[in-house]
Amino acid sequence: MLLQSMALTKIDSILFLLSLIIAFVPLSAVYSEISLSVRLIFVSMILLSILFYIKKILLANWILNILTIILLVYPILRFSSDDFLIPSIEAVTIVLSIRLLGKKTTREYFQIYLIAVLLLAGSSLLNMGWIFLVRTFLMLVLTIISILILTYIRETNAQSIKIQELLNFAKISS
Repeated sequence: MLLQSMALTKIDSILFLLSLIIAFVPLSAVYSEISLSVRLIFVSMILLSILFYIKKILLANWILNILTIILLVYPILRFSSDDFLIPSIEAVTIVLSIRLLGKKTTREYFQIYLIAVLLLAGSSLLNMGWIFLVRTFLMLVLTIISILILTYIRETNAQSIKIQELLNFAKISS
């Protein structure tokens, strides 16, 4: 009985989980560099987005826009001619965390992926080690899987997906 229910997985749950993982990949690169307050904002927004997803709560875009403006005041005030990189990365981190709170359509998923790529690119200015290549490859594979799933949804109007099809998407992307 349990295996039958696991054979089909809701597509929106997979996309939400992939989006969270894609958001955490670049965060892991900048986590030690950003301030504690931005870390707490990111983690709290992630927890809120998980709660909102479970409870099926959707915030209006105007609320998200106001929240973005309020939370971006902190990194903007820290801008200086000597240090503009860290406040910029903190601002992108905040925007990414807030983007995860909103309604998830294809457009919003692509925005999340783009902001995550921007954050990963910003992290390369801080540390360009071999782990950057690993993070880039992981982002590439996860984003391709997500795009394949989004295309699958658009073409089939499916609400669930078989695990075997999901594994096929993973094989295609890597």
